[in-house]
Amino acid sequence: MVVISKDAQTLNDVRALQKYVLEELNVRTLTVTSDKETYGVMMRAEPEHRTLGSRLKGSFKAVTQAIKVFAIFLH
Repeated sequence: MVVISKDAQTLNDVRALQKYVLEELNVRTLTVTSDKETYGVMMRAEPEHRTLGSRLKGSFKAVTQAIKVFAIFLH
């Protein structure tokens, strides 16, 4: 199992629970890292157009753009 996070505290918390993770999730190894490139992880945020569009109506375009900007910030 690989846990990837930018947050050092999150990674430390997962390491502290390693024994329980290995036993309860029945995995053999636990890798904790902040290096998503090594594992080929790519993140993107995209709204559910049908659901969000029907709820937001005229604001849908602005919210969609904000989601994309936020996704770039997280990357």
